[in-house]
Amino acid sequence: MASDSWASDGWGDLQLPKLSISKKIKPPEFSSPTQLVTFVVGKGKEKEIFVVHKEHACRYSPVLDKAFNSEFKEGRTQKYEIEDTNPDTFRIFVQWLYSQKLTHIHYDEHWELEVDDVHKIDCTKGTISRIELWVLAEKLLIPQLQNEVMRLLRLVGRTCVHPFERHVNYIYQNTADNSVLRRFVVNLIAWAAPSSEYKQYPHLYPHEFLLDLVTVFSAAVPPRTAANKRYRLDDTDYFVEE
Repeated sequence: MASDSWASDGWGDLQLPKLSISKKIKPPEFSSPTQLVTFVVGKGKEKEIFVVHKEHACRYSPVLDKAFNSEFKEGRTQKYEIEDTNPDTFRIFVQWLYSQKLTHIHYDEHWELEVDDVHKIDCTKGTISRIELWVLAEKLLIPQLQNEVMRLLRLVGRTCVHPFERHVNYIYQNTADNSVLRRFVVNLIAWAAPSSEYKQYPHLYPHEFLLDLVTVFSAAVPPRTAANKRYRLDDTDYFVEE
């Protein structure tokens, strides 16, 4: 359940996150260019194999560093399985490992929001890949990548809220309470989506999201305004016809 602290921690503020200047990680020196690790990504027919230089994987992710240099299965096999990430998303992650850039994420690709015949809007195709990439970066403890992705998500959110609505369930299923990604999508939808959306497409919004949304709306109302609204309630407005 949403906690009261969320309102005081900026749940009502949709400004572009102010990112602290983190210390840049020194790139790998290729001291062991023949050491490779394997990633098995996806499920079933969608599964793909990626082979990456171990130095790159371990340099940017403490999670991978610990896994590949341990006595656990990943350390013995030098293989890491990730079932809950799309191979296309992981491909972007691998490119980032080597280039430290996300310039390969394009803005000219579009997908159609298939909710029904009326509610079809062209939005950026790569939004779900960006969201998945942020979630993957969180799991692998790579805050630099999370912040880069957030900047891209914010740019998309300035012009289109619909892809975020479609993927609220994914975000809530793959993030924890007080996640900044949750905070971002709640604020974006709160101040961009029309009120009719919530009843028209209830399947898009999980219970936890609605609780967070109420917290944002409640925190946005000045105390004096809330008091005036409360004391001006007229019981006759709520009478039933006799």
